[in-house]
Amino acid sequence: MSFQFTAQPVLFKLGGFTVYSWGLLNAIAVLVAFIFIYKNAKKHFSEKVIFEILASIIVFGMIFARLAYVLINLQDFSNIWDAFLISKGGMEGFGALIGGIFGAWIYSKFMKIDAWKFLDISAPWLALAYAIGRIGCFVRGCCFGMPTELPWGVVYNSGSLALNYVSGAIHPTQLYHSIADFVIFLILFSIVRRKDRKILKLKEKSGVIFLLFVILYSAERILIDFVRWKSAADMTVLGISVQQIAYLLIFAAAMVIIMRNRKKP
Repeated sequence: MSFQFTAQPVLFKLGGFTVYSWGLLNAIAVLVAFIFIYKNAKKHFSEKVIFEILASIIVFGMIFARLAYVLINLQDFSNIWDAFLISKGGMEGFGALIGGIFGAWIYSKFMKIDAWKFLDISAPWLALAYAIGRIGCFVRGCCFGMPTELPWGVVYNSGSLALNYVSGAIHPTQLYHSIADFVIFLILFSIVRRKDRKILKLKEKSGVIFLLFVILYSAERILIDFVRWKSAADMTVLGISVQQIAYLLIFAAAMVIIMRNRKKP
């Protein structure tokens, strides 16, 4: 048994304006995250700081995401100028994560603010944004999984990029990601709301919640990517993808930082 689904890359058109499913869902995700981050951050930061640090996170996140994609797919670019054309390929999630952290760090150095505190406030809403955005991936038909005989496998009838590479029922990895990210959101939201970090045995230090987000998000990416379709160019001699290695390194770095903050016996 499997589920039939027709991908909808384009939702509708209004005159010469085209509304794309992936773009709309991700725009909603960014808007939701922005509203709740702003609502909670204004208790600790000025409006000017909030807008500026978010702009820094977004700009550096996009730059690093594109750079990561280009480096992984160098064979697809005939010259350096193609790297600036978003129409040629896309972006890598781990690059956006690294770039966003770097953007916050750069801004905090210049403006002398506690970027970790801002990232702590943002963490649950970033997870929620990822959960919403992945629904856009499913509707568009990108970021698909490998063939499966499991009863919840999805068969795309048309519109999906998956039809160019696989056939039959496939893992709905986009929904796996969405569910996992929503669970991460609930965990982080619960910790923030209760202000209970005893279960983590950590010091009351800025960055703890965000680092927990990084650890949980990296873990779900590593695990789910085992059933996500990858091109030969994405795979390494270790039998895992470049993306999984990147998230392993990010996971390890976050674990090292968070373990250093453990209370001494």
